[in-house]
Amino acid sequence: MDYYNQMSNQTNGNMPGQRPVYVQPAAQPENQMSTAAMVTGIIALVSVILIPLFPFLPFIFSGVSIALAMLSRGSNKRFSSHARAGLVTSSCGLVLTFLLFALVIYLITSVAEYQDEWNRAYDRIYEETYNEFYFYQ
Repeated sequence: MDYYNQMSNQTNGNMPGQRPVYVQPAAQPENQMSTAAMVTGIIALVSVILIPLFPFLPFIFSGVSIALAMLSRGSNKRFSSHARAGLVTSSCGLVLTFLLFALVIYLITSVAEYQDEWNRAYDRIYEETYNEFYFYQ
């Protein structure tokens, strides 16, 4: 019996006594836009630390990351792994930024020590306290 007949007689395509061979499917190449979305999402998450110096930096990088992730999808119904990572990291960066802004607003409006510091800073800049400005309006 020749090799072709042996292969056609077997149900699994392997020679008798051999283990089946499993082949991992080829990975789909990652889109460059999805990689850029992941990188800008990571930068957006890390830029939350720089909010005192550049307060709008996380918003910019998060917006760019979300836009790149959406554009990288193209006609596919599913996001690639890098695009999903970009969406997750940019979303986390946005949530952290909003939470920090909410915390600062809460502290300024409700804690007396922070209100006094805010009034002193406002007075140095505008030569009147924020309370004076607010009550004269």
